[in-house]
Amino acid sequence: MGILPWYKREPHAALAGMIQLTLEERGAYNTILDLIYMADGALPDEPAAICKWLGTNTQRWRRIRAALIKKKKLYVLGGHLRNERADRVIANAHKKARARAAKRFSVVK
Repeated sequence: MGILPWYKREPHAALAGMIQLTLEERGAYNTILDLIYMADGALPDEPAAICKWLGTNTQRWRRIRAALIKKKKLYVLGGHLRNERADRVIANAHKKARARAAKRFSVVK
């Protein structure tokens, strides 16, 4: 489980960013984003596991995955699916968590 139990979602920005996606791509993308956040930003690019979450087969997922990568909604790094905005949000959450931990530790001394 990732560091974020929830993440901010701006409906206007989300809809504007997904306008180019098909209905099928939108559904998969929304699920993949949740999985990326749950995986702390780096979702293992394992088709069988992802297909279970999406309720689809690997052939369809490969087609959707390719489309989402081509449309720059996802990218692959080190065998993981990632999203640029999720990278920023999660990095910021880690930074805040480190600052809180450092503050708690300095108070305890």
